[in-house]
Amino acid sequence: MAVLQIGNEKPIAPALIPATAVEAADANAVKVVKASSAVVIPVAAGSNYLSVNFVTVPGVTAAQLKQLLPLKKQLVWLKLNDARITDEHLVIIGQLTSLRTLYLNNTVITDKGLLALKPLANLQVLSVVNTKVSAAGLASLSKMKNLHSLFAYQTAVKVADTPMLRKTFPLASIDIGGYTLPLLSSDTARLGLSGR
Repeated sequence: MAVLQIGNEKPIAPALIPATAVEAADANAVKVVKASSAVVIPVAAGSNYLSVNFVTVPGVTAAQLKQLLPLKKQLVWLKLNDARITDEHLVIIGQLTSLRTLYLNNTVITDKGLLALKPLANLQVLSVVNTKVSAAGLASLSKMKNLHSLFAYQTAVKVADTPMLRKTFPLASIDIGGYTLPLLSSDTARLGLSGR
């Protein structure tokens, strides 16, 4: 996959929606996923590619995730934040090989489970905020050459790990949080009310 590079900037990431068209998903398969309270929508007007969000499902089961398999050609964005996802669930998610974006925030996944995501060669955005994942676990995904955004705040990833992660994922923006913002004098200055 070609990327555009401008000067010394990082290459521009490929699109989060595949450029090639895909046939529409089986309507019955979509209906089954929606029946489990998941939100299923097209990623763009006129697109057959899908986004699935389990935002209203507090405890997603393996059976519910298996219902996504008939949609694996069309499913490119998947949000499973706060859905009690475990390492065992990642084995099913690893079969959704068209995924471009995967959010697993606030789940109980570990480095062991990340190994099941290796087949996701098209993955571009991975968010594992507030999980037990470490830098070593993330490095096990080194063959994900399309990864351009990695969110790992409140994980076992340390600031000292970022050089290794940047080397492992040279095209990726890596966010491990923990920002300290300077206090500016304008943050505490009173607004002048002169002329009143």
